[in-house]
Amino acid sequence: MTDLGTVNNFEDFSATLATELPKLTAQVERVLSQFEGVVADNRGTLRDSLDHIAEISSSMRTSIDNLNQISGKIASGEGTIGKFVNSDEAHDQLTSTLVAVESGVASLTDTLGRVKRMKLDLDIESYLFTETDDARTSFSMTFDPQTSNRFYRLAGIDDARGSMRSRTDVVTVTNNDGETDTTTTTTQTREDKITLSAQFGFRFGDARLRAGLFESSGGAAIDYGLFDERVWLSLEAFDFNRDDKVDPHLRVTGEWRLNPNIYVVGGYDDFLLSDRESLFVGGGVRWTDDDFKYLLGSLPTGR
Repeated sequence: MTDLGTVNNFEDFSATLATELPKLTAQVERVLSQFEGVVADNRGTLRDSLDHIAEISSSMRTSIDNLNQISGKIASGEGTIGKFVNSDEAHDQLTSTLVAVESGVASLTDTLGRVKRMKLDLDIESYLFTETDDARTSFSMTFDPQTSNRFYRLAGIDDARGSMRSRTDVVTVTNNDGETDTTTTTTQTREDKITLSAQFGFRFGDARLRAGLFESSGGAAIDYGLFDERVWLSLEAFDFNRDDKVDPHLRVTGEWRLNPNIYVVGGYDDFLLSDRESLFVGGGVRWTDDDFKYLLGSLPTGR
């Protein structure tokens, strides 16, 4: 049964092959004919492409030869680059330049580091003289490098009392009888209501020593801190060349810091002169660099 089915299937396959093989052969002949036509029509284009490839290959070979020549000249020390590459002097100069640049960068880094470590305090202080009801207001900046015991202070002061200056006028009059009369007049005036202070100081434990300009005249001062520097006592002496050889200007000040930003102040001013001495009382506000950083960090940024 199986052999008979196999024979029948082979007979059917033979009949199908006999019918379809001529058709397949004809189709293959048509495809080959079309391919031969395409090749014939583009024979010139193919030849040009091969020629172009040959030209590119030749150009590349020439470029490689030129590079070999240039590298050979550099290696032998010809030309500017060759002399630079093969010159010990040029190498030494380049090394020196790099060392100088490295030194400059290190110096700049050190400078920026010192600036970053510097501490800045700003003070606005005002107090009232009880004897005259005049006010004194100052704005000061204190720079602390924090790399040593030194610090620096600049201040502008507006004192309603001003500085007392004496003026002596001598007038001599000759009378008709030939005798002379001499009149001496001394007047005192207030001057320099706005003055400048520029001081440098040193820290010694709980004490500070300051010297320089005090209200536009030379002087010195000592400050002493108590109770973890929440209370400061100060003695200032300045204006040693006042008119009529009067005593210098002395001032005793006490400062009590209520918190890092607000303090009260009081003391006794110019107590060596009876017509100038006065108690005073007031307060001040202080901003530190930490406050500035906080304020800058709180500013809105653009998006």
